[in-house]
Amino acid sequence: MDAATAKLMSGVVATLRGAGFDLVCTTWDSGEPGLHVWCEADAVHIGWRPAPATRSDLPRPVTYHGLRQAFTRAVTMVLSEGGYTFEIHSPAQLIRVVSGSGG
Repeated sequence: MDAATAKLMSGVVATLRGAGFDLVCTTWDSGEPGLHVWCEADAVHIGWRPAPATRSDLPRPVTYHGLRQAFTRAVTMVLSEGGYTFEIHSPAQLIRVVSGSGG
């Protein structure tokens, strides 16, 4: 994320601790429609993929930014905080928001 983008961040929506890392997720306004989420673990961005725009459990499309890897591994942990539910996938501990609108 570049400095200009970082200035658009609207605040932390969740801080999750587990599986040996601290995950901090923020929403930010990219100038494009929909909610955008950026997550970092121990100050290292560890992985996202685009979410389907048709998810019925989200109020608007969510765009994930980061590593372009498919979530094909088993779910090892489910964490809920800040109005979101996160899935932790092994072995790389990739993370995605699976439900929620924040707040």
